[in-house]
Amino acid sequence: MQTFFEGRSGSGTVAWMMHGMLWTSIGAHSPSSVCGWLTNPGAIASLSSIYYDPSAATVQNAAYGAASGGILMLLIGAGLHINGRLSGAGLASDTNAVLVSYAFSMSLFLGFVSDHTDSSWGDLLCSAAGVISVLVMLPNSCKSPAALGSKNQRHRDAQPVADHRWSSPSTHHVCCRLRSRLA
Repeated sequence: MQTFFEGRSGSGTVAWMMHGMLWTSIGAHSPSSVCGWLTNPGAIASLSSIYYDPSAATVQNAAYGAASGGILMLLIGAGLHINGRLSGAGLASDTNAVLVSYAFSMSLFLGFVSDHTDSSWGDLLCSAAGVISVLVMLPNSCKSPAALGSKNQRHRDAQPVADHRWSSPSTHHVCCRLRSRLA
């Protein structure tokens, strides 16, 4: 954990990818573990004692949100790594990239909990998750062209670097997910 916040080169992309693997694993494991609980009568009794009775749709929504969010984090981490390598500029701040990955991971956690909550608290958590996701993705989608522009400004003789727009699909994914939750 400490190595992430030291600002070492590459720690920002590693944080995005590690969080992505965590959420992809949670999304992949959720349905199978809940199905295992549902086939065990003792487990059903213990879950109902804490007033948790998940439906198949609840488990499916939570698993989809965690898995798609994890895959998105993996793609963002790969995009940060590739964009830094292609431009030669790297990330402006690896510590900032780590903190942003934690913020996006927190939005996935809030979304995961809101999928399991059927009250007004679930709606509030869903709204908070959407707001955090948008606040994370807006600077993320502006950071790539700004870094490439500053690199080209410093090296006028160098060939311009192609921007592969890795952040555009992630911004589109977050906006579509937020729209579907609010509908």
